[in-house]
Amino acid sequence: MNQKTIERVFDSLAKANYLSDALTVLWHAGEPLTVGIEYYERAFAVIRERTPPGVRVIHNFQTNGTLLNSEWAKFFRKHGATVGLSLDGPQHLHDRNRRTRRNQGTFLQAIRAVEVLKQENVPFHVITVLTRNSLRSARELFSFYLEIEASDVGFNIDEIEGDYVSSSFETDRSTDECMRLFFEEIYDLCESNPGKLRIREIEGALHAIMDPESVAYGNPLAEPIRMLNVASNGDLSTFSPELLGYSSPKHGSFAFGNIHEIEISELLGSSSYKAVDTEIRNGLAKCEAECEYFQLCRGGAPVNKYFENGTFDSTETLFCRLTKKAVIDVVLRRLEVALTAV
Repeated sequence: MNQKTIERVFDSLAKANYLSDALTVLWHAGEPLTVGIEYYERAFAVIRERTPPGVRVIHNFQTNGTLLNSEWAKFFRKHGATVGLSLDGPQHLHDRNRRTRRNQGTFLQAIRAVEVLKQENVPFHVITVLTRNSLRSARELFSFYLEIEASDVGFNIDEIEGDYVSSSFETDRSTDECMRLFFEEIYDLCESNPGKLRIREIEGALHAIMDPESVAYGNPLAEPIRMLNVASNGDLSTFSPELLGYSSPKHGSFAFGNIHEIEISELLGSSSYKAVDTEIRNGLAKCEAECEYFQLCRGGAPVNKYFENGTFDSTETLFCRLTKKAVIDVVLRRLEVALTAV
Protein backbone atom coordinates (compact mmCIF):
# COMPACT_ATOMS: atom_id res chain seq x y z
CA MET A 1 0.00 0.00 0.00
CA ASN A 2 1.62 3.25 -1.06
CA GLN A 3 1.80 6.34 1.12
CA LYS A 4 -0.70 8.26 -1.02
CA THR A 5 -3.32 5.58 -0.31
CA ILE A 6 -2.66 5.82 3.44
CA GLU A 7 -2.94 9.62 3.25
CA ARG A 8 -6.27 9.40 1.42
CA VAL A 9 -7.69 6.87 3.89
CA PHE A 10 -6.93 8.94 6.97
CA ASP A 11 -7.86 12.26 5.39
CA SER A 12 -11.21 10.74 4.44
CA LEU A 13 -11.70 9.13 7.86
CA ALA A 14 -11.16 12.46 9.61
CA LYS A 15 -13.52 14.20 7.23
CA ALA A 16 -16.21 11.53 7.71
CA ASN A 17 -16.17 11.98 11.50
CA TYR A 18 -16.46 8.22 12.07
CA LEU A 19 -13.71 7.98 14.68
CA SER A 20 -14.28 7.45 18.38
CA ASP A 21 -11.62 8.05 21.02
CA ALA A 22 -9.56 5.00 19.99
CA LEU A 23 -8.73 3.42 16.66
CA THR A 24 -6.93 0.14 16.07
CA VAL A 25 -4.98 -0.09 12.81
CA LEU A 26 -4.44 -3.76 12.05
CA TRP A 27 -1.64 -4.53 9.60
CA HIS A 28 -2.67 -7.93 8.35
CA ALA A 29 -3.16 -10.14 5.27
CA GLY A 30 -0.05 -11.41 3.56
CA GLU A 31 3.03 -10.89 5.71
CA PRO A 32 3.14 -7.24 6.88
CA LEU A 33 6.85 -7.26 7.81
CA THR A 34 7.98 -7.74 4.20
CA VAL A 35 7.85 -3.99 3.46
CA GLY A 36 10.37 -3.08 6.15
CA ILE A 37 10.61 -0.77 9.16
CA GLU A 38 11.19 2.44 7.18
CA TYR A 39 7.87 1.95 5.43
CA TYR A 40 6.02 1.88 8.76
CA GLU A 41 7.95 4.83 10.18
CA ARG A 42 6.65 6.89 7.24
CA ALA A 43 3.18 5.38 7.45
CA PHE A 44 2.89 6.02 11.19
CA ALA A 45 3.96 9.64 10.66
CA VAL A 46 1.30 10.08 7.97
CA ILE A 47 -1.34 8.60 10.26
CA ARG A 48 -0.31 10.77 13.23
CA GLU A 49 -0.51 13.92 11.12
CA ARG A 50 -4.03 13.08 9.95
CA THR A 51 -5.60 11.71 13.13
CA PRO A 52 -7.82 14.23 14.96
CA PRO A 53 -6.74 15.33 18.45
CA GLY A 54 -8.05 13.08 21.23
CA VAL A 55 -8.06 9.92 19.10
CA ARG A 56 -5.63 7.27 20.37
CA VAL A 57 -4.20 5.09 17.60
CA ILE A 58 -3.09 1.54 18.41
CA HIS A 59 -1.10 -0.31 15.76
CA ASN A 60 -1.38 -4.09 15.69
CA PHE A 61 0.73 -6.44 13.58
CA GLN A 62 -0.30 -10.02 12.83
CA THR A 63 2.83 -11.79 11.60
CA ASN A 64 4.14 -15.29 11.00
CA GLY A 65 7.39 -14.15 12.64
CA THR A 66 9.72 -15.40 9.92
CA LEU A 67 11.21 -11.92 9.34
CA LEU A 68 11.03 -10.69 12.92
CA ASN A 69 14.36 -9.64 14.46
CA SER A 70 15.60 -7.37 17.27
CA GLU A 71 15.18 -4.26 15.09
CA TRP A 72 11.53 -5.09 14.58
CA ALA A 73 11.07 -5.77 18.29
CA LYS A 74 12.61 -2.39 19.18
CA PHE A 75 10.32 -0.74 16.63
CA PHE A 76 7.23 -2.36 18.18
CA ARG A 77 8.30 -1.28 21.66
CA LYS A 78 9.09 2.26 20.53
CA HIS A 79 5.60 2.71 19.08
CA GLY A 80 3.67 0.65 21.62
CA ALA A 81 2.48 -1.63 18.83
CA THR A 82 0.78 -4.88 19.76
CA VAL A 83 2.04 -8.07 18.16
CA GLY A 84 0.22 -11.25 17.25
CA LEU A 85 2.14 -14.33 16.15
CA SER A 86 0.58 -16.93 13.90
CA LEU A 87 1.81 -20.06 15.64
CA ASP A 88 -0.03 -23.37 15.51
CA GLY A 89 1.61 -25.01 18.51
CA PRO A 90 4.60 -27.37 18.84
CA GLN A 91 6.65 -28.15 15.76
CA HIS A 92 4.78 -31.27 14.64
CA LEU A 93 1.49 -29.31 14.61
CA HIS A 94 2.81 -26.01 13.29
CA ASP A 95 4.87 -27.42 10.43
CA ARG A 96 2.00 -29.62 9.21
CA ASN A 97 0.42 -26.64 7.42
CA ARG A 98 2.68 -23.58 7.84
CA ARG A 99 5.31 -24.21 5.21
CA THR A 100 7.39 -22.15 2.80
CA ARG A 101 7.08 -22.28 -0.98
CA ARG A 102 9.96 -24.76 -0.86
CA ASN A 103 7.79 -26.93 1.40
CA GLN A 104 9.91 -26.37 4.50
CA GLY A 105 8.36 -25.91 7.93
CA THR A 106 8.52 -22.46 9.53
CA PHE A 107 8.40 -23.45 13.20
CA LEU A 108 12.06 -22.72 13.97
CA GLN A 109 11.77 -19.24 12.45
CA ALA A 110 8.61 -18.55 14.45
CA ILE A 111 10.24 -19.70 17.69
CA ARG A 112 13.23 -17.48 16.95
CA ALA A 113 10.75 -14.58 16.74
CA VAL A 114 9.33 -15.57 20.13
CA GLU A 115 12.78 -15.48 21.71
CA VAL A 116 13.53 -12.06 20.19
CA LEU A 117 10.27 -10.60 21.51
CA LYS A 118 10.95 -12.01 24.98
CA GLN A 119 14.52 -10.66 24.99
CA GLU A 120 13.26 -7.19 24.04
CA ASN A 121 10.38 -7.35 26.56
CA VAL A 122 7.71 -7.03 23.88
CA PRO A 123 4.49 -8.82 24.91
CA PHE A 124 2.72 -10.83 22.24
CA HIS A 125 -0.39 -12.88 21.73
CA VAL A 126 -0.78 -16.01 19.62
CA ILE A 127 -3.30 -17.00 16.98
CA THR A 128 -3.49 -20.76 16.48
CA VAL A 129 -5.41 -22.37 13.64
CA LEU A 130 -7.01 -25.57 14.89
CA THR A 131 -7.45 -28.57 12.63
CA ARG A 132 -9.13 -31.84 13.49
CA ASN A 133 -5.68 -33.20 14.43
CA SER A 134 -5.11 -30.39 16.94
CA LEU A 135 -8.15 -31.28 19.04
CA ARG A 136 -6.32 -34.25 20.53
CA SER A 137 -3.52 -31.99 21.78
CA ALA A 138 -5.14 -29.55 24.22
CA ARG A 139 -2.71 -30.27 27.06
CA GLU A 140 0.32 -30.17 24.75
CA LEU A 141 -0.82 -26.87 23.26
CA PHE A 142 -1.46 -25.32 26.67
CA SER A 143 1.99 -26.36 27.94
CA PHE A 144 3.54 -24.94 24.80
CA TYR A 145 1.88 -21.55 25.32
CA LEU A 146 3.10 -21.42 28.92
CA GLU A 147 6.61 -22.38 27.81
CA ILE A 148 6.83 -19.55 25.25
CA GLU A 149 5.21 -17.12 27.75
CA ALA A 150 2.37 -15.99 25.47
CA SER A 151 -0.04 -13.62 27.20
CA ASP A 152 -3.19 -14.43 25.21
CA VAL A 153 -4.23 -17.11 22.73
CA GLY A 154 -6.99 -17.07 20.17
CA PHE A 155 -8.14 -20.16 18.29
CA ASN A 156 -9.24 -19.96 14.67
CA ILE A 157 -10.45 -23.03 12.84
CA ASP A 158 -9.48 -24.61 9.57
CA GLU A 159 -12.46 -23.04 7.83
CA ILE A 160 -14.16 -22.91 4.44
CA GLU A 161 -13.44 -19.47 3.05
CA GLY A 162 -12.55 -18.02 -0.33
CA ASP A 163 -10.16 -20.32 -2.17
CA TYR A 164 -10.29 -22.84 0.71
CA VAL A 165 -13.30 -24.92 -0.26
CA SER A 166 -13.00 -27.68 2.33
CA SER A 167 -12.19 -28.12 6.01
CA SER A 168 -10.85 -30.97 8.10
CA PHE A 169 -13.87 -30.39 10.39
CA GLU A 170 -16.68 -30.77 7.89
CA THR A 171 -17.01 -34.56 7.83
CA ASP A 172 -19.80 -34.95 10.39
CA ARG A 173 -21.33 -33.56 13.59
CA SER A 174 -18.98 -35.58 15.78
CA THR A 175 -16.51 -32.71 15.44
CA ASP A 176 -18.83 -30.54 17.56
CA GLU A 177 -18.37 -32.80 20.58
CA CYS A 178 -14.64 -33.07 19.88
CA MET A 179 -14.43 -29.29 20.00
CA ARG A 180 -16.40 -29.17 23.27
CA LEU A 181 -14.04 -31.72 24.81
CA PHE A 182 -11.06 -29.68 23.60
CA PHE A 183 -12.33 -26.51 25.28
CA GLU A 184 -13.33 -28.45 28.40
CA GLU A 185 -9.71 -29.52 28.77
CA ILE A 186 -8.42 -26.02 27.99
CA TYR A 187 -10.82 -24.62 30.61
CA ASP A 188 -9.53 -27.15 33.19
CA LEU A 189 -5.96 -26.15 32.44
CA CYS A 190 -6.76 -22.44 32.79
CA GLU A 191 -8.34 -23.08 36.19
CA SER A 192 -5.33 -25.13 37.28
CA ASN A 193 -2.98 -22.34 36.20
CA PRO A 194 -4.80 -19.17 37.29
CA GLY A 195 -3.66 -15.95 35.67
CA LYS A 196 -1.20 -17.69 33.36
CA LEU A 197 -3.05 -17.51 30.07
CA ARG A 198 -6.10 -15.80 28.62
CA ILE A 199 -8.06 -17.74 25.99
CA ARG A 200 -9.91 -15.38 23.66
CA GLU A 201 -12.89 -17.66 23.06
CA ILE A 202 -13.44 -18.49 26.73
CA GLU A 203 -13.02 -14.88 27.86
CA GLY A 204 -15.40 -13.72 25.13
CA ALA A 205 -18.07 -16.25 26.09
CA LEU A 206 -17.76 -15.42 29.80
CA HIS A 207 -18.13 -11.73 29.07
CA ALA A 208 -21.15 -12.25 26.81
CA ILE A 209 -22.89 -14.47 29.40
CA MET A 210 -22.10 -12.58 32.59
CA ASP A 211 -22.19 -8.94 31.54
CA PRO A 212 -25.75 -7.79 30.69
CA GLU A 213 -24.28 -4.75 28.94
CA SER A 214 -22.24 -6.87 26.53
CA VAL A 215 -25.12 -7.04 24.06
CA ALA A 216 -24.51 -3.35 23.33
CA TYR A 217 -21.15 -4.25 21.77
CA GLY A 218 -23.03 -5.77 18.85
CA ASN A 219 -21.34 -7.62 16.00
CA PRO A 220 -18.49 -5.65 14.35
CA LEU A 221 -18.32 -8.19 11.51
CA ALA A 222 -21.92 -7.56 10.47
CA GLU A 223 -22.31 -3.83 11.16
CA PRO A 224 -21.20 -1.24 8.58
CA ILE A 225 -18.02 0.76 9.24
CA ARG A 226 -17.32 -0.94 12.57
CA MET A 227 -14.44 -2.33 10.53
CA LEU A 228 -13.09 -0.48 7.52
CA ASN A 229 -11.06 -2.77 5.28
CA VAL A 230 -8.55 -1.29 2.84
CA ALA A 231 -6.70 -3.25 0.16
CA SER A 232 -3.21 -2.32 -1.01
CA ASN A 233 -4.66 -0.68 -4.14
CA GLY A 234 -7.14 1.41 -2.13
CA ASP A 235 -10.22 -0.79 -2.57
CA LEU A 236 -12.62 -0.41 0.35
CA SER A 237 -15.03 -2.72 2.06
CA THR A 238 -16.63 -3.24 5.41
CA PHE A 239 -18.09 -6.23 7.31
CA SER A 240 -15.87 -9.36 7.47
CA PRO A 241 -12.41 -8.26 6.24
CA GLU A 242 -11.86 -11.58 4.46
CA LEU A 243 -14.46 -10.57 1.86
CA LEU A 244 -12.14 -7.95 0.39
CA GLY A 245 -10.56 -9.36 -2.75
CA TYR A 246 -13.48 -11.64 -3.56
CA SER A 247 -16.61 -11.23 -5.66
CA SER A 248 -19.81 -13.11 -6.34
CA PRO A 249 -22.03 -13.65 -9.40
CA LYS A 250 -24.88 -11.89 -7.60
CA HIS A 251 -23.09 -8.96 -5.96
CA GLY A 252 -20.00 -8.48 -8.08
CA SER A 253 -16.94 -7.31 -6.16
CA PHE A 254 -17.15 -7.10 -2.39
CA ALA A 255 -15.07 -3.92 -2.68
CA PHE A 256 -17.67 -1.15 -2.50
CA GLY A 257 -15.42 1.60 -3.85
CA ASN A 258 -11.84 2.82 -4.03
CA ILE A 259 -10.37 5.51 -1.78
CA HIS A 260 -8.83 7.25 -4.80
CA GLU A 261 -12.28 7.66 -6.33
CA ILE A 262 -14.68 8.20 -3.41
CA GLU A 263 -14.77 9.44 0.16
CA ILE A 264 -15.34 6.90 2.93
CA SER A 265 -18.58 8.69 3.76
CA GLU A 266 -19.84 7.73 0.27
CA LEU A 267 -19.13 4.04 0.76
CA LEU A 268 -22.55 3.24 2.22
CA GLY A 269 -24.29 4.86 -0.70
CA SER A 270 -23.11 2.36 -3.29
CA SER A 271 -25.67 -0.02 -4.73
CA SER A 272 -23.37 -3.02 -4.18
CA TYR A 273 -22.98 -2.16 -0.50
CA LYS A 274 -26.74 -1.75 -0.05
CA ALA A 275 -27.47 -5.15 -1.61
CA VAL A 276 -24.90 -6.92 0.59
CA ASP A 277 -26.07 -5.03 3.70
CA THR A 278 -29.70 -6.04 3.07
CA GLU A 279 -28.73 -9.69 2.68
CA ILE A 280 -26.60 -9.62 5.84
CA ARG A 281 -29.43 -8.01 7.83
CA ASN A 282 -31.85 -10.67 6.59
CA GLY A 283 -29.44 -13.36 7.76
CA LEU A 284 -29.12 -11.71 11.18
CA ALA A 285 -32.90 -11.60 11.50
CA LYS A 286 -33.09 -15.33 10.77
CA CYS A 287 -30.37 -16.04 13.34
CA GLU A 288 -32.28 -14.04 15.94
CA ALA A 289 -35.53 -15.86 15.17
CA GLU A 290 -34.10 -19.38 14.99
CA CYS A 291 -30.97 -19.62 17.15
CA GLU A 292 -30.94 -19.77 20.95
CA TYR A 293 -27.33 -18.58 20.96
CA PHE A 294 -28.08 -15.30 19.16
CA GLN A 295 -28.03 -13.06 22.25
CA LEU A 296 -24.48 -14.23 22.91
CA CYS A 297 -22.96 -14.46 19.43
CA ARG A 298 -25.00 -11.71 17.67
CA GLY A 299 -25.31 -13.52 14.38
CA GLY A 300 -21.90 -14.86 13.40
CA ALA A 301 -19.59 -13.86 10.55
CA PRO A 302 -20.98 -12.90 7.12
CA VAL A 303 -17.93 -14.27 5.31
CA ASN A 304 -18.56 -17.77 6.67
CA LYS A 305 -22.25 -17.61 5.82
CA TYR A 306 -21.44 -16.64 2.25
CA PHE A 307 -18.69 -19.17 1.58
CA GLU A 308 -20.31 -22.06 3.44
CA ASN A 309 -23.97 -21.48 2.55
CA GLY A 310 -23.73 -19.48 -0.67
CA THR A 311 -25.58 -16.46 0.73
CA PHE A 312 -25.37 -13.94 3.55
CA ASP A 313 -29.08 -14.50 4.09
CA SER A 314 -28.51 -17.71 6.03
CA THR A 315 -27.85 -18.96 9.53
CA GLU A 316 -25.69 -21.74 10.96
CA THR A 317 -22.15 -22.35 9.75
CA LEU A 318 -19.30 -24.66 10.68
CA PHE A 319 -17.57 -21.57 12.07
CA CYS A 320 -20.39 -20.71 14.47
CA ARG A 321 -20.95 -24.33 15.55
CA LEU A 322 -17.32 -24.85 16.50
CA THR A 323 -16.07 -21.45 17.65
CA LYS A 324 -19.27 -20.03 19.18
CA LYS A 325 -21.80 -22.70 20.16
CA ALA A 326 -19.30 -25.29 21.37
CA VAL A 327 -17.43 -22.76 23.52
CA ILE A 328 -20.63 -21.23 24.92
CA ASP A 329 -21.86 -24.72 25.87
CA VAL A 330 -18.64 -25.38 27.78
CA VAL A 331 -18.68 -22.04 29.61
CA LEU A 332 -22.38 -22.31 30.50
CA ARG A 333 -21.85 -25.81 31.87
CA ARG A 334 -18.95 -24.60 34.01
CA LEU A 335 -20.93 -21.65 35.34
CA GLU A 336 -23.87 -23.93 36.22
CA VAL A 337 -21.55 -26.27 38.14
CA ALA A 338 -20.00 -23.32 39.98
CA LEU A 339 -23.39 -21.89 40.92
CA THR A 340 -24.66 -25.28 42.09
CA ALA A 341 -21.63 -25.63 44.35
CA VAL A 342 -22.25 -22.27 46.07
